[in-house]
Amino acid sequence: MIVQVHAGEMIVPSGPAQALRDLAGGAGVGNTIHLHVTHAPVINAVDGASVRRLYEGSEKQLLRQLQEAVRKGAHLGFSELSTG
Repeated sequence: MIVQVHAGEMIVPSGPAQALRDLAGGAGVGNTIHLHVTHAPVINAVDGASVRRLYEGSEKQLLRQLQEAVRKGAHLGFSELSTG
């Protein structure tokens, strides 16, 4: 099969493509998109105070990173397809 792809377009495998179709078609109850984020950092710390200092004041940065991952499609398995 020969395919012509224009600038800014991409070819999506069938699994992720179906997820996009379901989202675009309003699949689900009340057109609600459910996003489940797992945050599982590996922290090497000797005590609880070190871990507390790691997270204190970094809430905005953590949220920004999660939002960027979602924007790039990580929740649909597209993160490896992102160009930037």
